[in-house]
Amino acid sequence: DAGGAEVARFGTALRSYACGDAGPVLVRYDGQGRDARAALLLAGREYAMRSAPVGSGARYVVEQGRRPDMSMEWRTRGDEAMLL
Repeated sequence: DAGGAEVARFGTALRSYACGDAGPVLVRYDGQGRDARAALLLAGREYAMRSAPVGSGARYVVEQGRRPDMSMEWRTRGDEAMLL
């Protein structure tokens, strides 16, 4: 408000990352801390990821990634992100 007091807090954020020739990666972040989630939209498919421990930045994982036998990890730090 005009006095500087918090009026509302939103738990969801939507970000788009430029990923070279692969095109944009759209990510919806929900929640904070240990309950944080990320929904990653990549090549027309959505991956629901959960927060995982990391030294700095943020880390999200899913056991079944782009292939059924492969996990996937999304790491962010500042304005940069990396998909493993």
